[in-house]
Amino acid sequence: MSSALGNLSLWSKEANAINHIDHITLTHQPSALFKRPFLLQHPVILYSVHVHLRKSLSHLANINSTRHSQVGSYALQVHIVHHRFSEFYQLNQELNEIVKKNSHCVYCYQVLTVLDDTMFPHRGIHWIYLRKGQLEHWMNKVLKIVTEHPGQFENRCDGFRDVMHLLICFFNIHDIL
Repeated sequence: MSSALGNLSLWSKEANAINHIDHITLTHQPSALFKRPFLLQHPVILYSVHVHLRKSLSHLANINSTRHSQVGSYALQVHIVHHRFSEFYQLNQELNEIVKKNSHCVYCYQVLTVLDDTMFPHRGIHWIYLRKGQLEHWMNKVLKIVTEHPGQFENRCDGFRDVMHLLICFFNIHDIL
C-alpha cells in the first residue's frame, strides 16, 4: 500500500483498498488440488476470482499539458485468488452475521437489505454452470453496496470495519495497492 496511507488506521486502509476494486469476474474448473472421498465422484470446483483493481495513472500525467481528462485516468490491474463454493457460502454467512448484529447502523442496514434481496446460488452438481454467473453477480452487487458507503461516517458502527476486513481477507488484497 502507498506510504501516504501509513498513518491511517487499519480499517481506513482496508476501506481504501476495497474502493480500488472496479469489479470481479469468475472462472471455474474442476480442481485436482482437493481429494474427495471415493463415494463422491463429482470433482471439486475451484473458482478463480479475478479482482479488477483500479490503479491511478496520475503519476504519468504531463504537468505541462492543458488537457485534464478524467477519462482513462486509471488502469485495471487483475489480481487472482482461488476459492471453493463453500468459501463463498461462508463469506455470505459471515457478512449476514455482521450486518444483522449491527442493523441499527445505516450502513449495515443497507448491506443487509442487499444481501436479503440478492439471491445467493444453490449448491449441487446441476447448478455448477449457472452458479458461476450467479456468484459473480452476487459478489459484484455486494461490492457495489459496500463501496457506496451509505450514511454519515459518524453513524457507522463496528460492522463497517468488520465488513471491510472480511472482504480484504477474502480477496487477499492486503498489501497490493
